[in-house]
Amino acid sequence: MDNKKFCTCDNTECVNNPCNQSEGCNACVATNLECNAIPRCFFHKLGFKSDEINTWTFEEFSMKVTEKSLKDKGLA
Repeated sequence: MDNKKFCTCDNTECVNNPCNQSEGCNACVATNLECNAIPRCFFHKLGFKSDEINTWTFEEFSMKVTEKSLKDKGLA
């Protein structure tokens, strides 16, 4: 799989971005786990843009999942 094609991260300056190294997603996921953070691609999968995210934390991801679910159901 072409890592660059798969990755939705818009932070191409990050050393862990697949376009900057050959480990694919591993470096990104490992770094995020060390920081108790969620990779950008998870937020992007929900339809959020990077500038709509403040902390990249598990808590914020949980809130965004709830926000998307309510919006999809027409409740928000």
